[in-house]
Amino acid sequence: MKWKVILFAGGKCKKALKKVTGVNYRAMIKLQSKPIVLPALQSFLNCPDVDEISMYAPEGLDKALKPFLGDDMNRINFLKLHKGGLSSQVKDAISRCQENDNLVLAAADLPLVNASAITSLLKSAESLSGIVYPMISKSSLDLNLVKNRTYLRTPEGQFTGGNVILGKIHEFERVVNFLDSLIENRKNPVALAKLIGLGFVFGIITGTKSLKQISSDIKNRLGINLTPYKTDAFGLGVDLDKLSDYLVFQKLFDED
Repeated sequence: MKWKVILFAGGKCKKALKKVTGVNYRAMIKLQSKPIVLPALQSFLNCPDVDEISMYAPEGLDKALKPFLGDDMNRINFLKLHKGGLSSQVKDAISRCQENDNLVLAAADLPLVNASAITSLLKSAESLSGIVYPMISKSSLDLNLVKNRTYLRTPEGQFTGGNVILGKIHEFERVVNFLDSLIENRKNPVALAKLIGLGFVFGIITGTKSLKQISSDIKNRLGINLTPYKTDAFGLGVDLDKLSDYLVFQKLFDED
């Protein structure tokens, strides 16, 4: 199975992060003098199941990547950012796909992701239905790296959401009107649960609903076929949002 990958690199730096890094967009931040989006790009480029890669990127990111990617730059389709933000870009990405395409939507600033995690995710998704959503176990996370995350309590353990979703294009087309809320709360499983109803939320708060039950409830209540993918691949969920994240990553990469 071949996949079309759309990466999103349009997140703007908050004031404190911008002041320290000197850039407007998080994708332009560098760690060890390399663009922060390089690990995600290289991971997808090195995955044999990836057929096409596009990235919504700020002006100048292509030039920053050229010294590290060389001829692989020709495999990346750089797209202009939309004024409407991430939601507008996601809808545009979906509109670019054809009827039978398999689509991956991912944040570009995933400095700890690797090709092994991406390849495993894509292979696993071949046998899963609906929109596949990685759920990363809390036990796999270095809590010194990941702070202030929201965790979903289940009988199987605690999980947080990833920054990658994937599935057949028709599954995304069915939920395009729900995408704004899904994207806004993509790293907050509890907030996603609240979109479904109070009765459902009680099961989430008490931690009595399994991931399978949660998936079934979402399908029954919203008509969305969302399939959780349990994983310990923490690189799928660890991104850079704020200054404290940057300082932690800077220290981590300097130690390597």
